[in-house]
Amino acid sequence: MDDLMVTNFGDHLFVVVNAACKDQDIAHLRANMPDDVTIEVIEDRALLALQGPKAAQVLATLNPAVADMVFMDAAAMDLDGVECLVSRSGYTGEDGYEISVPAEKAEDFARKLLAHDEVEWIGLGAVIHCVWNVACAVWS
Repeated sequence: MDDLMVTNFGDHLFVVVNAACKDQDIAHLRANMPDDVTIEVIEDRALLALQGPKAAQVLATLNPAVADMVFMDAAAMDLDGVECLVSRSGYTGEDGYEISVPAEKAEDFARKLLAHDEVEWIGLGAVIHCVWNVACAVWS
């Protein structure tokens, strides 16, 4: 069991679990939810984390609306032609975003971020059940 992020979209909750603990966390949720709750596991998306003091500046080049998000905001939005779910979080201790993108677009999207001089790879890069957990940092 591990930490997770829950976003309330009004008519449904969107839960992001740690990919390394995914099976265990999903089993726990299923065992502890009422019978009328449906859990849909989404396995065709990737999660990219963009963290650091220039994260908002870099991501705003793909959609200026991200700069208006506050800590723990979440929204569905287009980022340079890719439909994403974006949350503003700072799990590294820095300001930043978690970006859920369609898995087939993840590599191209990550390369778009990495094309910025302020962005570099850090942390974990793992493919687990078609879900990527990739961290990028944006430093001055």
